[in-house]
Amino acid sequence: MAAVIVARRRHRNAQRAQELVFRRRISLFDLSDNDIVWRYRLPGHAIIALLDEIKDDIEPITQRSHAVPGIVKLLSTLQVLASGSFQTPIAGDSGYQLQPWIVTPVRNPVTEGEAAYNRAYIWTRGIIERIFGILKSRFRCLDRSGGALLYSPCKVCKVVVVCCILHNIAIRAGVRLGEQEAEGEGNSDSDEEEPNAPLGEVRPERGRDVRLNIIRNYFE
Repeated sequence: MAAVIVARRRHRNAQRAQELVFRRRISLFDLSDNDIVWRYRLPGHAIIALLDEIKDDIEPITQRSHAVPGIVKLLSTLQVLASGSFQTPIAGDSGYQLQPWIVTPVRNPVTEGEAAYNRAYIWTRGIIERIFGILKSRFRCLDRSGGALLYSPCKVCKVVVVCCILHNIAIRAGVRLGEQEAEGEGNSDSDEEEPNAPLGEVRPERGRDVRLNIIRNYFE
């Protein structure tokens, strides 16, 4: 009986260990040349050359079994860029006008689906707000306390990306936020929901339809 119990435990532990192993489901070798170009907009040899050029930046540092290989990261990114699947509605706070491309919380939710949508929205926005707070604490150029970025929107986006890269470098180098900076985290102006000017044509009816479809498809 003891031997049977030990064998069953070993079997269960082996199953749990196997569940943690990353299974590569994206591969170039299963596709024809035409399929590769259609899916990734690049031929196979160009993708391999690109991987060789950037592999030091995207290959996992850890040797753990569930680490995502660099080729999977690259192929996933290329597929998203080629398909445009990332162009989904973005979450905006209640200061924004509801639009087909900007979804906002439901005021006074009635159904369980609307309440679940609001909970998911608050959870998601909380993560983004914390990220903004950390970046603004480390790089004051992104916060009003350090002035304003008097550049074009395109250049401002590049500045933000550079700050994200430098932040990751600082984390890898073991540089933590100072106590004074950490105290300022979360107290930035991003927590204030100020009214925002509508972008382009105002289409709240279509925005409500988009939000309603999201609630029906994912929260009801």
